[in-house]
Amino acid sequence: MFKDKILKRGEDVGSLTKAEAQSLYDSLPTFKPVPAYICGFIEKSNGYRSLSYEGKKGRKHYKITSWNGPINKGDLERIKSNESVEGNVVFEGINKFSHEAGFLFNTGNLKWRDEEWREVVNSL
Repeated sequence: MFKDKILKRGEDVGSLTKAEAQSLYDSLPTFKPVPAYICGFIEKSNGYRSLSYEGKKGRKHYKITSWNGPINKGDLERIKSNESVEGNVVFEGINKFSHEAGFLFNTGNLKWRDEEWREVVNSL
């Protein structure tokens, strides 16, 4: 795909010569399939609210134990302010979360039953 689409496009617009495209392609590592398990899903249209967290405040720090909705840059600082935390706000188990924007859900809140998967497949 990379060679057929991206490098080809580079050639088409004149950013790469055929030799440059081939050299780039030859220097790329070989990618292999990564096995994965999809433990469930969430419906996008549920109207999730911001700062949908639960947690525990310690003497100095705050530990997030649950999150079910959007997560955005600055949310942990807002929690720190809302909960009057002197120290850090971290996620239970993983401490830090690498994404600054997206959605985050506890696995216990994911849909996973056969009938729920069937509904999704039938809606496609």
